[in-house]
Amino acid sequence: MAPPSVGNLQNDFGELWQMVVKYVKQELTAPIKGIGRFMKFGAIGTVLLTLGGIFLSLGVLRVLQTETDGYLDNHLSFVPYLGSLVTCLVLAGLAVWQITRRSRRKGTRS
Repeated sequence: MAPPSVGNLQNDFGELWQMVVKYVKQELTAPIKGIGRFMKFGAIGTVLLTLGGIFLSLGVLRVLQTETDGYLDNHLSFVPYLGSLVTCLVLAGLAVWQITRRSRRKGTRS
C-alpha cells in the first residue's frame, strides 16, 4: 500500500472542515430561531398583559370614584386609590402564584 499523498490529505481535511462547519451551523441556527420565536411571543404577551392590568386598575379607580355617590369624598378620598393598589397587588400575586406553581409542577415530574 502506498502512503496517502499530501493532496488527498488536504482534500480530506477540507471536506471534514466543511462538514463540521455545516453541522455547527445547522445545530446552532435551528435552536436560536426557536428561542427567537419563543421570545417574540413572550414579549408580545407581556406587553398585552401589562396593558390589561393597567386598564383594569384604572377601571377600578374610576368605578370607585364615580359610582359611590359621594361616600368616598373628602376624608375618604384615598379609598379609590387604595382599591386600585389592591387590584394591582392581587394581579401581581396571581402572576407570582402561577409562575411558582408551574415551576413546582415541573420539579415534581422530573
